[in-house]
Amino acid sequence: MGTIVGQVGQVGQVGNLRKTNIVIRETVDKQLEWDKNKSNCSNKRIKFILNMFYKTKISLNLQGMVLFDPLVLANFVHSEGIKSTNLLDFFIQNPKVGNKAINEGVLLPIYTIEIWDYEIIVNLEEKSKIDPKWRLFKTPYSFPFRVESEKIIISDIYAIMNWKPDYYLNFPSKDERIGVDDSFIIPKGNYSVDILGFRNNLNTEECGYEFFFKKVSLLPFIENLNIDNINFKVDGTSDDSW
Repeated sequence: MGTIVGQVGQVGQVGNLRKTNIVIRETVDKQLEWDKNKSNCSNKRIKFILNMFYKTKISLNLQGMVLFDPLVLANFVHSEGIKSTNLLDFFIQNPKVGNKAINEGVLLPIYTIEIWDYEIIVNLEEKSKIDPKWRLFKTPYSFPFRVESEKIIISDIYAIMNWKPDYYLNFPSKDERIGVDDSFIIPKGNYSVDILGFRNNLNTEECGYEFFFKKVSLLPFIENLNIDNINFKVDGTSDDSW
């Protein structure tokens, strides 16, 4: 993906309140209907919609992480005529397509981070859930992200090195997975995503990322996209880590 991949190539308050309550209620109703149709009603998903945030942990086996809507990614792969299951390698060899995937909100990659157990917070609110003393950085620009299925996958980078659309489109329950990926639900639409990196200053092994999803009418566009310019390392032990 050229400069994108970088080193990965080497592997009235009352009125507002009422409006907010209506939006959340409609979202919950929609979510319940979605889960009922899928025969997979989940307290975790309902809790996320009500609280507007979700927390999980991802254990990486490879040096990288990626977020995507599996329906959006599957449609992109089909529309671009990509036959290889190693999407990462394809994007490296075809950097224009790699740039297009990111700027069209198809995937959100975090590259060149250490193999680690990362705390993940997905936040649809503006206020951070992280203790200010833990904050290390916030990305200098917002990433575009597109949601069509309402199901978002967060996984280690292997997800796009061995792309299996059926697996992600029919994502298994937690007890059938090994901890390198997870899913969460957010409403359909276009989003701008800011990323905050953090580390517990009392327990340095506890570190991770908070993703702020903000719904927008138009996807943000990143000029001269170069993810190498962002230091995502939060583990506190590797070279160049915050």
